Amino acid sequence: MEPLNLKQAIHHIADVLPENASVHDALEQLYLLAKVEHALEQVQHGETISHEQMREKVEAWLK
Repeated sequence: MEPLNLKQAIHHIADVLPENASVHDALEQLYLLAKVEHALEQVQHGETISHEQMREKVEAWLK
């Protein structure tokens, strides 16, 4: 999946937000999109950990 460029992303967000949306709502959506794109890039570069590794990290945090 090819990431949207900034202009495309802003147009998409404007199209899907309700008429009464605020600038804050739009910025939240743009931020969410940026975070998802970053996560997808991490997956493509193999920068992930297994479910088991994450479980071990959480267990260590909770001790």
